[in-house]
Amino acid sequence: MARKYCEENERIKRQYMSYLKQAKGQDQKSLDKEKDQTQHHQSTSLATF
Repeated sequence: MARKYCEENERIKRQYMSYLKQAKGQDQKSLDKEKDQTQHHQSTSLATF
């Protein structure tokens, strides 16, 4: 069964990753770690952010 994703959450995650990279100057390793954490949160809860 394919997992359903909330389009609103996906947009928010992309905007947040862009913010971290541009405004905070985080490197790709840090962004990957943050991405993993948000995916874990989303996998444990289907609620929107």
